[in-house]
Amino acid sequence: MTLLSGWRSTASTANGGGASTVQALLEWRVSALTLPSLFPEHTPTLLEADMKHRAPRPLSNRVSRHRKPRQRRLPSRSWPTGWPTALAVAFTLALTSATVPSTAEDRPAAPVTIDAPTSVVAAVAADPVIAAAGDIACEPGANKSSSKCHQQETADLIGAASYDRVLPLGDEQYTCGELSAFNSEYAPSWGRFDSKASPVVGDNEYSGSACTTPGAEGYFTYFKDRASPDEPGCRKDCKGYYSYDVGAWHMVALNSECQNVGGCNASDPMGTWLASDLASNQSSCTLAYWHRPYWTKTGTANQYKGLVQVLYDGGVELLLVGHNHVYTRFAPQTPNGVLDRANGLRQITVGTGGVGHGGLASPPLPNTEKADSSTFGILSLTLRAASYDFAFVPDRTSGSFTDAGTEQCHGGSTPPPPPPTQDAPAATTDAASSVGQTSATLNGKVDPNGVDTTYHFEYGTTSSYGVTTPDASAGSGNAATPVTAGVSGLQPNTDYHYRLVAENSLGTTEGADRTFTTSSSTPPGDCSPGTIDAVDVADTFVNAMRADRNFGGANILKSRSEGNASRERTAYLTFDTPALPSGCQVSGVTLELVSQQVTSGQQSLDVYQENASLWTENDLTWNTRPPHGASIATGLVFTLDQSGQHQSFDLFAGSAGDDWLTLGGLTSLSLSSPTAPAKDFESKEGGTAPVLRVSYG
Repeated sequence: MTLLSGWRSTASTANGGGASTVQALLEWRVSALTLPSLFPEHTPTLLEADMKHRAPRPLSNRVSRHRKPRQRRLPSRSWPTGWPTALAVAFTLALTSATVPSTAEDRPAAPVTIDAPTSVVAAVAADPVIAAAGDIACEPGANKSSSKCHQQETADLIGAASYDRVLPLGDEQYTCGELSAFNSEYAPSWGRFDSKASPVVGDNEYSGSACTTPGAEGYFTYFKDRASPDEPGCRKDCKGYYSYDVGAWHMVALNSECQNVGGCNASDPMGTWLASDLASNQSSCTLAYWHRPYWTKTGTANQYKGLVQVLYDGGVELLLVGHNHVYTRFAPQTPNGVLDRANGLRQITVGTGGVGHGGLASPPLPNTEKADSSTFGILSLTLRAASYDFAFVPDRTSGSFTDAGTEQCHGGSTPPPPPPTQDAPAATTDAASSVGQTSATLNGKVDPNGVDTTYHFEYGTTSSYGVTTPDASAGSGNAATPVTAGVSGLQPNTDYHYRLVAENSLGTTEGADRTFTTSSSTPPGDCSPGTIDAVDVADTFVNAMRADRNFGGANILKSRSEGNASRERTAYLTFDTPALPSGCQVSGVTLELVSQQVTSGQQSLDVYQENASLWTENDLTWNTRPPHGASIATGLVFTLDQSGQHQSFDLFAGSAGDDWLTLGGLTSLSLSSPTAPAKDFESKEGGTAPVLRVSYG
């Protein structure tokens, strides 16, 4: 690059005009950048800085938590090797090749330039900025909705800014990470940034709920050497862990699928590699990332404790994860969950890449600073020399949640405890439940954002509303909290609008407008009998033997119990239940299912009412399942003879009648079996979707 863009001299002649005494004052300037802007933060003498850069880096055979202040590995943009020598050469060339003029007329018409290699003096780029999120692309053929398949929107957030690196945090492609799925779904969205990607692998790249991709072959083939740079050419059963530098930061990518890399203990191959990598790391700031969280919605995932201890002992600042389809920022803490703002490891869960929403821990885990489950988006990180800026960038077609802040690295000064995040509240209007002829329950979620917050619902027969429920407290936490309000005195067979409104000292937020329809009070005699089929909009099952796994994409629904809680399975279904025609009342309700895998013989089934706002298809696990609601029917006896057999269960004959049915809204059920073996039915992904059939007259 051009180091010197010009020189000028000023001559002074002794005794008013002679040339015997000439003081040549060379003034030079750096192309486009002055020296201070070229080398910010570095004010020691040039030679001293150069000697620091040339000094050998100390290595250690072990990772020490209480390490001495270390000399940060200096990136090429800050102090290029040997640049003081090159600068001296440049001055010498300027002095020896230029003629010092004695008058202004003798000065050269054009500036003298000296070109030096770009490795000598490199222009300083801005601090690098990275984007990160996991759980990204839906399976081929999946239908986009307000709460699913937003991979294109989150990719557009990356495309709207100039990111230096993109970190896909695993489960990049659902459901099994086949290469064909990567090419058809991931590639047109996040694949636009593959040249900047440094990915990690997730569980769905190895196996989904109903399929497998041995050795994550689709993932490793799609990302090629970017997925495991230390194994050039590997396309199956690769390690998938590696490290690299971005600016002043050291980055460590790890594989959280322990069974595929020889384990996740500190003494296992990946653990010993990690300890060695951190021991030789001279950066003041370090970031690690993998797919599954250590701090989960229910506590800690102990299979990762050994690795987390190595990260903590190695002074790692940040751990980025996905898997849970939420955003959660924890305070820096020890592996045992003790707050440690001076030296702790901060985990940020960013499972918001677009595939679907999940549920938050309730109550929030200790040291949770910020959490949201309603908004897709990406985490943006600006990696500075001794600190980092973080910001959650929302996909505003899904929600408006944001989060931002700045933190010092462990190698910098210890920051004071940050004040609680405070902002106007967030409000989400959810589907109404228990809709009857004259009453309904209105549901929503409020995030107080650290300030005492109240909420109420507005409702009426138009979007102008007109009626308001009494104000109630939503507390002052930093996580979305379910809220409800019962309303009565409604008119039968009437459409109602409603929305949630939350207010604190920093502002008022109005949730989206939603509607429900009350049922009719007209006597059955004025109605032409008929049936309506409620559409299955969400279904999954939970498995006590795989308590932290989600089966939302499975093509089966399992229900089983052997009197042993460790082997229990429970199926969950939500139906979008239409309102009845004018003048009609419910005369019967049946649940229509098709068996898939059976053990012949007489079986039985129990059915419970559930709250549709407390679970989602792509996030529900055994560990996060809500408690059962009211019983709808118990001991429903049926006989299974073959796969593909149709079963019809009467849900109207019991004492519950149709009180559990939400006409004009979402009706949610769970299926539990008091006996073995497992009862397997087809899910909506399995070919014949479950149907809730409502008869009326």
